[in-house]
Amino acid sequence: MPRPQTIVTATQKQTYFACLLQGMGYGAAATMAGITPGVLRRLRRDDEEFIEAEAATEMLAASPIEDKLHQAALNGEPWAIKMWLERRVPERWAPNSTSTVKHEMSGTIQVTAGQAEMEIAKLQEKLLERRAAALELDSIPEAEIVA
Repeated sequence: MPRPQTIVTATQKQTYFACLLQGMGYGAAATMAGITPGVLRRLRRDDEEFIEAEAATEMLAASPIEDKLHQAALNGEPWAIKMWLERRVPERWAPNSTSTVKHEMSGTIQVTAGQAEMEIAKLQEKLLERRAAALELDSIPEAEIVA
């Protein structure tokens, strides 16, 4: 009976991290690198250097996707705006969060994330209406505007 794997070579670790960087899951990356599931669990639990390298690799792998999400949010995609805000400011925008808003005249009120989503949708609709109105003005010849 073969002995269980206990040592992971530098090449195996490099292969594992390269696979993670390409978007593979932990199990698939370990398989590609020839690392058994038990050894992977041990590395992820006990090896501080491995844990840090894995976290850094995950951040690198996620970075281009986060950039695309941010760009989609800036372009007015409602799903991207919602996701970006929920992840970046969860205390205010997560689905089950509430925010306290102080208003000079009415005191303190609680606003749920659902209310915030509705407010975002209303504001987005206003922006789209303003954009459409601006485009209409751009298409009117200047002589008609002056007259």
